[in-house]
Amino acid sequence: DITVPTLILAGKYDEITLMDVQKRMHEKIKGSEMIIFDNAKHNLLVGKNNEEILNILKNFYKKIKDE
Repeated sequence: DITVPTLILAGKYDEITLMDVQKRMHEKIKGSEMIIFDNAKHNLLVGKNNEEILNILKNFYKKIKDE
């Protein structure tokens, strides 16, 4: 029943929220966007991902703000 813009950031090797669960969430949330980090588990906010995640969030916010 989620009707707001939704961004799913997923770690490919996440052992807490498994990839198939994350993919199902993406499929069930109409219009959601999903970005998979190939180099991460559950904690995406590790060193080299921080800047990339910040840019992803800025772009997502700008996109939904402009809609």
